[in-house]
Amino acid sequence: MSATSPRQSRLGIVARVGGWAAGHRRIVVIGWIAGLVVALGLSSAVGSNYSNSFSLKGTESQRAVDLLKRDFPAQSGDSDQIVFHVHSGTITEAAVRARIAPVLEQITRLAHVSAVISPYSSAGSREVSRDGQIAFATVNFDQRANVVPKAAVERVISVAHTARSPQLEVQLGGQAIEQTEKVSIGTATVVGLIAAMIVLLLTFGSVLAMGLPILTALLGLGTAIGLAGLGSQVISTPDFATQLAAMIGLGVGIDYALFLITRFRQNYRSGMDLQTSISEAMDTAGRAVVFAGITVIIALLGQFALGVSFLYGLALASALAVLMTMLAALTILPAVLSRFGERIARPGRRARNSGESFAERDARGVWARWAVFIQRHPWPGALAGLAIMLTLAAPALALRLGNSDAGNNPPNSTTRHSYDLLAQGFGSGFNGPLQVVASLPHAGDGAVVASIASSLRSAADVASVSPARLSSNGQTAVFLVYPR
Repeated sequence: MSATSPRQSRLGIVARVGGWAAGHRRIVVIGWIAGLVVALGLSSAVGSNYSNSFSLKGTESQRAVDLLKRDFPAQSGDSDQIVFHVHSGTITEAAVRARIAPVLEQITRLAHVSAVISPYSSAGSREVSRDGQIAFATVNFDQRANVVPKAAVERVISVAHTARSPQLEVQLGGQAIEQTEKVSIGTATVVGLIAAMIVLLLTFGSVLAMGLPILTALLGLGTAIGLAGLGSQVISTPDFATQLAAMIGLGVGIDYALFLITRFRQNYRSGMDLQTSISEAMDTAGRAVVFAGITVIIALLGQFALGVSFLYGLALASALAVLMTMLAALTILPAVLSRFGERIARPGRRARNSGESFAERDARGVWARWAVFIQRHPWPGALAGLAIMLTLAAPALALRLGNSDAGNNPPNSTTRHSYDLLAQGFGSGFNGPLQVVASLPHAGDGAVVASIASSLRSAADVASVSPARLSSNGQTAVFLVYPR
């Protein structure tokens, strides 16, 4: 045994925190569970406010928004769509129109709705597909999607659904509608979690040892997601922030816990008692975890220095995920190890029956043999590693960057259904219209408006251009340009 009082007195603050957690394991575990419940409960009660709307000073898109706010104050909010699809017949049939038109009239009178453009009006004549089976109404809100109250959007959805029938499908799309859909951590995150469990089980050879890193990561990550949901009420946060935070949090959380457990097992198998093994692991691996975690958090929060508000929510959610999983690893692990540490560190039955020491078994392990092989052949190993990394990085040469849209939403969501219906009825480019805002040199200058419209229609890959809408003072014109 190697526990000595002088050594204990020289333990750093990380080891002392771990020692306290090990001595108060019930408080630690119950405290983390309570924190998780409170964070998720408050986030659910208060509600999240995820939004992909963002502003960037000095850009053309922001200048366009500023012009809309100045000359089209009621239309500077987001525009969403209510998509109608008849399974037989056409949208223009009297029975179908009698079902849709009153619903649109009712939506027009709802709070925070500035206007509704019906496919049956002259302004909405272009909102009916060529085969007449798909049409959409445009709902203009008086605020941006990240500002309009969620309850107001839910009322629009509720009223729109009253038009549904066995023959009439009704779906809704747009950024304001997306605010009402619950954010999922994503299938990829679940697959990654399962893969991590398999790797940990093969590494430790114990279900209990495998479960500890997963437990700490999930407790820390769940708390972080709840806090990120609350933070979205204060800072503009995109709807994929939780998925990014989940991927980062699971990765670092499992890594930190794996680091600590591996060092604890080494200490215990080398002859230290249980408490000393925990303290030594926290004083060595624990310090490394703190340093690594703080470094990652600083790097993530560095996005605030870019001055791009769209990234602030991403930075906050990701930093919270790293912080909470790091704290979970530094407190939950010592608490659980103080109770189950002997079982986790105990060698398997075959290893116990072999009579070999831990050092002897470790020296003949596959990783020890691999390290010796690389040491004997450094250049071939370096070249092989470089070739593998270059191969894995090759797809980046054909990387196509872009913003996510409703086409990436879950297949069973109403926003995804509306996206697919619009693409089916009006073409694949219809879901990405460009809003062109022009400041006219003279009020109501028809020649300039006609020239702009002609230039837009002659541009490559433009399917259609909507008629210009002029502001009340005639100084600003707005066009919608639909790509092919």
